[in-house]
Amino acid sequence: MAVIAVGLGLGLALEAGGAQLDEWTPPVRLDSGGGLYPTLYYSPPGDLRVFYSVTGTPERMVARLRPYDRTVFGNEVQVYNGARSVGIHYGAGATVDLAVANAALVIVLQSTNSGSAWTFRNSYSGGNNTGAFPCYLPLTFTEDDDRLRLFYGYQLDSGIFGAKGQVYTALRTNSTWYTNSLINDGVIGGAMETGTNVCIGSSRGVLYSADNGTNYSVLGEGEPIPGKLRAEDMAVGPGGRLYLLHSYSYGMAPTNENLTFTYSDDQGATWHSPQTRIVARSEYMFYPCFTVERDHMFVVWQHAVVLNQHQYVQYTRS
Repeated sequence: MAVIAVGLGLGLALEAGGAQLDEWTPPVRLDSGGGLYPTLYYSPPGDLRVFYSVTGTPERMVARLRPYDRTVFGNEVQVYNGARSVGIHYGAGATVDLAVANAALVIVLQSTNSGSAWTFRNSYSGGNNTGAFPCYLPLTFTEDDDRLRLFYGYQLDSGIFGAKGQVYTALRTNSTWYTNSLINDGVIGGAMETGTNVCIGSSRGVLYSADNGTNYSVLGEGEPIPGKLRAEDMAVGPGGRLYLLHSYSYGMAPTNENLTFTYSDDQGATWHSPQTRIVARSEYMFYPCFTVERDHMFVVWQHAVVLNQHQYVQYTRS
């Protein structure tokens, strides 16, 4: 089991103002052993943190930091026991909101000293939490004025029709976290909010709302691969451009596994076509996620040579 990172080398920009995303560095391994479910985040000063779970009882959430003025990652640091995924929101000053998830709950914590100590704020469950992957990546915060939203996904097993993913949200206003609510079916793949526009990536397609999350429509659900707007993750880049990360196979996996991205310049209402390839290989790639910072895109995924043998985490950057 391993965590692998990939990145882009500077090259031709997609459009003026867009990140330059046509050349990628060779993938490198990040975990020391047993790495699963990677996610990554940029802090306001420009530090890059990669989080992933390490197999064991319980699963341990750890992080590796690459400071803004360095080119290599530091050592693994334990973040939370019994966690599979994590989401971060950097607030004003030294305030940081953290959501961690395991097979049963999403736990919301807050720090007022840049992460040196954490205070419990609330916890949420969803679905009936059965099956091998009851908590889906990623956990995503969005902010608009004094509102902070948390988007996350769980698995529901009806016992008759089998398991399906579901997308949930919870809202914080005036420092109070309120009851969660179900948005739609699908495996979540990130979320963004700009003004009254809310955009959620999912396995069904893009869930888009133009009325501040009151009503959602599904975009790109009927498109054929590779044009389908299925999202493993979403990120925001220069100028407010939204990026969507997509993984798919041509034919029987893993004969032709692909990671691609597309983007939107209107808060998710429409998306660029065709999608652009990041990497293609004949080995399994699971749970990819990414972030875009200035002229670079950073991507991580869980890599496997043999199905169900998740061997390491890989990373690349542009």
